[in-house]
Amino acid sequence: ADRALADRQTAVGASQLEDARHETARELLRGWFAWLRARDEARAAHEQTALAAQLADTVRRRVQAGDAAAMDGALAGAELERVRAQALLARSHVDLAAAWITQRFPEITLAVPDEPPARANDASIPATPPPTERERLRTAYVERHHELALARAEARRASAQVERARAELRPDPSIGAYLASDRGAAERVLGIGVSLPLAGPARDAALRQALADEQARIESARDIERRVLASFDRDWVELTARTAAAFAFAQAASAQQDAARQIGRAYALGESSLPDWLAARRVAGDARAQALSARCDAAETAARLRLDLHQLPGFDD
Repeated sequence: ADRALADRQTAVGASQLEDARHETARELLRGWFAWLRARDEARAAHEQTALAAQLADTVRRRVQAGDAAAMDGALAGAELERVRAQALLARSHVDLAAAWITQRFPEITLAVPDEPPARANDASIPATPPPTERERLRTAYVERHHELALARAEARRASAQVERARAELRPDPSIGAYLASDRGAAERVLGIGVSLPLAGPARDAALRQALADEQARIESARDIERRVLASFDRDWVELTARTAAAFAFAQAASAQQDAARQIGRAYALGESSLPDWLAARRVAGDARAQALSARCDAAETAARLRLDLHQLPGFDD
């Protein structure tokens, strides 16, 4: 019983170590995608700042040439200052996200390259696994879930503890012989001793406590299994919805950018006002930001599901 209990305790320790590693990997994944979101936001803000500066310069030259009202120059300048402020705020978000990662994981070094943001196109959006794979992945998700494995290991350890407590109820006799010598061997005593301890109320209470703990561990493992199944279903639905949303936002961003370019050409021809162009550009910028955020959300959900399925090699070793 002692050997069985020791084996179960060793298994619990191994499960605790694996669960701690996996939770650390999930923490790194959350921090990593928080940095990716901030990086995309900063890149988009940098691009918007460059476009606003170009617009302000164009409007300034038209005002000097008498081809545009002074109000247009003021509006263009105000728009430039607005996007510059947004760019500074976005860069601070990148620094905060990078600082958290480098402090929590000192081995990782992050940098933000001065390059345009990646387009939120369809090719960069992760694909959803086919519906026919759902049940297979659901079974694998349960089998490989560290929290559930730890709960089951603790339930098996509690069962071993019950067997150990039950063994204490059985008498464990001891038989011994002894030889005594006194008065210079003038007196010799040869004796045999028998000890037969009987279980009392304390050992009965210990068994009842072990049985109660075993039942609690079993019920806890069952509850965790139900929560794990619900977690997989939620992640699956969330991945499907976020992937569809990412595609929709990408298409909307492309349409809004086309509309902003058309209004810009109309302004250049004198067929539209500067406020209309600025409003269209703001809408296009917001649509681009939503598309990038939706793409990152879909990628994070897919990565988290792959991590829980242990399909990210080396990520939680």
